[in-house]
Amino acid sequence: MRVTSVLALGVVGLTLTSAVPAFAQDTAPTAAGVSARSGLGPAFPADRQVFTAATAAYEAGDFKEAFRRVRPLAEKGLAQAQTLLGELYENGQGVSQDYAMAAQWYKKAADQGYAVAQYSLGALYLQGEGVPHDPATSAKWFRKAADQGDAWSQYNLGVQYSDGEGVPQNYAIAMELYKKAADQGNARAQYDLGVIYTQGIGVSRDYAVAAAWYRKSADRGVASAQYNLAEQYVRGDGVPSDPVQAYKWMSLAVLNAETPDDHDMAAKAKDRIAGVMTKAQIAEAEAQVKAWKPTPWIKD
Repeated sequence: MRVTSVLALGVVGLTLTSAVPAFAQDTAPTAAGVSARSGLGPAFPADRQVFTAATAAYEAGDFKEAFRRVRPLAEKGLAQAQTLLGELYENGQGVSQDYAMAAQWYKKAADQGYAVAQYSLGALYLQGEGVPHDPATSAKWFRKAADQGDAWSQYNLGVQYSDGEGVPQNYAIAMELYKKAADQGNARAQYDLGVIYTQGIGVSRDYAVAAAWYRKSADRGVASAQYNLAEQYVRGDGVPSDPVQAYKWMSLAVLNAETPDDHDMAAKAKDRIAGVMTKAQIAEAEAQVKAWKPTPWIKD
């Protein structure tokens, strides 16, 4: 699911793209992705079997079959099915892309209190796709889902409070929402908290706290967090000065960079760090890079 979540904060180093990574990367919630653990599935065994088959088709990439199976369930009023149908319309999967139809189906599920649909509807209002661009309405739907504990809604609503978009600007509320999302493993929120503490936005500047949040985000593969963490190891800001760790995290920033400009910036910084290292230190750092594996974005 493609969802805009523009960062409201200045960035030390790299910039992030404005699109939340795709469903396949285990980030933004989807109807199919939460079906197994939400407890909100179809109540009747026959419907549950059909919905399970629809989600299996979706996850296998057979979107036409997913559409065929899920539409009757959506028309029966099942919120999860309505949300998955909305997602298929939004992404043009198994059916012609139609944001207006996506919004209609999300709204049906959102009105039933289904947090995934509330999040998705809020995102469409924030983007102005299929519905008017309306940050206030976007914030309303994000808030409903955030109140149910949805991490991406907490994050996006936090961005709106940080920007003053659709809601009065309020850094304290933004911080509270970022923290809730970050505590669930949302790497973008963790990164933003790092920036907040680096720059002292509404809080006392604290490089050690910033480094801790950057580390959580960096562990999840966010290149900007990896870049900023590396620079803190270069300068010894909030962490001990450590060229091996600096090289490691800057190398990962190169590998995970989201744009060519970000890649080039990180590559130049990596070369700068290497210039003050021994061959043994570089070999140690490269071994750590090779062994590194990202942790999941959002906990189940």
